[in-house]
Amino acid sequence: MKKKLNFLVILFALFLISACSKEETSNFTYEAIDDSNVIDHIHGIGYPANGDILLVATHNGPITFDGDTWKQANSQNHDYMGFQAVSQGFYSSGHPEPDSTLEDPLGLVKSFDLGENIEQLAFYGEIDFHYLAAGYDTNRVYVINPMPVKGLEPGLHYTDDEGKTFVQKAMNGFDSQKASNLAAHPEDKDLVMIGTETGLSVSTNAGEDFSSKLVGSYVTYVTIGKEVGYVARNEKEEVELVAFDLDNYEENILSLPEIEGDNPITFITAHPMDKQELTIVTLKNDIYVTKDGGKSWTAIMEKGKVVTP
Repeated sequence: MKKKLNFLVILFALFLISACSKEETSNFTYEAIDDSNVIDHIHGIGYPANGDILLVATHNGPITFDGDTWKQANSQNHDYMGFQAVSQGFYSSGHPEPDSTLEDPLGLVKSFDLGENIEQLAFYGEIDFHYLAAGYDTNRVYVINPMPVKGLEPGLHYTDDEGKTFVQKAMNGFDSQKASNLAAHPEDKDLVMIGTETGLSVSTNAGEDFSSKLVGSYVTYVTIGKEVGYVARNEKEEVELVAFDLDNYEENILSLPEIEGDNPITFITAHPMDKQELTIVTLKNDIYVTKDGGKSWTAIMEKGKVVTP
């Protein structure tokens, strides 16, 4: 009888712990953003979970825009680096928020509930992956590791099992000294691109070999849609946004709002369900959205201050 009572006491205690844990988790939400806040660092953007909202990864945590309203997370405000939206949520790296119990750096992490819960996948407390790309529908994750750690040599790697194993690729033909970012095709696991100071480096075999495309301009960002890719570049001190065909790399220069040459585009994301919708971010924390393929643009953030259209 005594053993049974002890068991019930332990079971009840576990229930209380579980209940408290669920209560704390249930308090996570996105609340109306304070219009007086100024966003000073943006580290990534994307449309997670098939595009109902735009998520912006900032130095002080994620914020969202649903087309009408800006919101910010009331907790779990981690400094996500290498942020990549996918069909179920997002993959990222970076640093935990101040006073967090999480280790720094985060390594490779994922969240499939807009940041409420973060799952540590690999190299937790070891690596901050600034160069990270993920296939929107494949969940293949590419990373560039800048420094050797146990289990991961420097260079380009990919994982198809959320960090349990990594495959290193040779990067033959890639000889640039600067890279804007990594980009992965949403469906073709083996198509990966890197923006460079001399154009675009493209691999069709998962990073084993690279060739040069769109040669001649400094690419500040590249992203890949299902049928077309997009690059931002600085051409003769002017900012350009270019759509290009994934088969023949034929270029189509899109119109832009007035953006000065010292305010280059630093992020681009294409809506996963609507090929006419694009969002761009600039160095000075302006965010513009087009819903007609670049014919017109709407500012939703200006110099770090949110704008309600």
